Amino acid sequence: MKKVLIIGYANKYFRTEYVKNIKDNEVNFDILTFEKCKQENIKLYRRIYECEKFINLPKLSSISVYLKFLYIILKIEKYDVIHIHSLKPIEIFFSYLLKLKSRKLISTIYGSDFYRVSNREKNKMRKLFNKSDAITIASKKTIQDFNDYYNNQFSNKIHLIPFGNSMYDIIDSYSSITTEEINKMKKEFNVPKDSFVITIGYNATKEQNHEKILEKIKKIESNLPKNYFLILPFGYGDNIYKNKMISIFNSYKLNGICLCKYLTIAEAAKLRVISDVMIQLQNTDVLSNSMLEYIYSNNIIVTGSWLPYDEISEYIIQIDSIEDLDYQMINIIENFSNYKEKAKKSDRKKYIQEHYSWYAVKPKWKALYKKF
Repeated sequence: MKKVLIIGYANKYFRTEYVKNIKDNEVNFDILTFEKCKQENIKLYRRIYECEKFINLPKLSSISVYLKFLYIILKIEKYDVIHIHSLKPIEIFFSYLLKLKSRKLISTIYGSDFYRVSNREKNKMRKLFNKSDAITIASKKTIQDFNDYYNNQFSNKIHLIPFGNSMYDIIDSYSSITTEEINKMKKEFNVPKDSFVITIGYNATKEQNHEKILEKIKKIESNLPKNYFLILPFGYGDNIYKNKMISIFNSYKLNGICLCKYLTIAEAAKLRVISDVMIQLQNTDVLSNSMLEYIYSNNIIVTGSWLPYDEISEYIIQIDSIEDLDYQMINIIENFSNYKEKAKKSDRKKYIQEHYSWYAVKPKWKALYKKF
């Protein structure tokens, strides 16, 4: 039995999904979390170490987290594997101790922890990567960017392993759905029946570029189908940004909704199924699970050529700039049947199942743990 300590937030969707799908009679997980573990997630972990701030004064709260982290690391047993999920300054600072407390240390890059930090922060990460026995990354293009930045210094430690996704099976259950049933789903989200649904982004963060996208949509509104309906999923993200975008969205008087409810996996699957076009033009990414779900649901995907999606390029429409969105959307509307026929081709589902389902990636994660 491999004893693995995960360092990361215990309640994050990707964390709980990971543990549910990897945990078995060969691997057991403890977690060192920076938030209080929710009751429904406690059973996922053998032991839970909560590293929350215990001093609320602004200048001392972060110091209190570091002190608590140090206390926990010093008292814990030595693990077969310590697995860091999404890199943070605290793990870099204590990388020497983390290596001492593990037979093998794994660092998993999620995306923003590499793409949305300064070069100064990237350089500080060298300390952690030097101590890591393995570095996992979800896409080939991000591996290339990583190696380019660090001059291949850590190339022998890199493993290409994405996270799986449990939603594909739910989406498959709707493969023979009727128009009437789709309209019932639309009603659940207050979306008009028989509407042409365009989904913009998948969370309420400024990196999704909602405002720039809405400007382009407003510009070509007369070219859109009369029954168009926009959905902006705002179930999680930044509340200040969300409220700002709701105000901007309302000012444009476009048909649609800002969907602020946090969705269960079943609800999220339905949202993918009722959508026709998904616009995903965020600044940086590794590999968007949400976008993969929309691809799997036969959506026409418009995304940026600057994003590292080489592996799935044949299943998406890439534009070089948000400035090109209006032209591309008009092209899609005018040639919708052709685009939709391509989006429905079964090979895309087969490809995603073979590369991004838990069935496909679980053996890779298990093999990585066994290797150590």
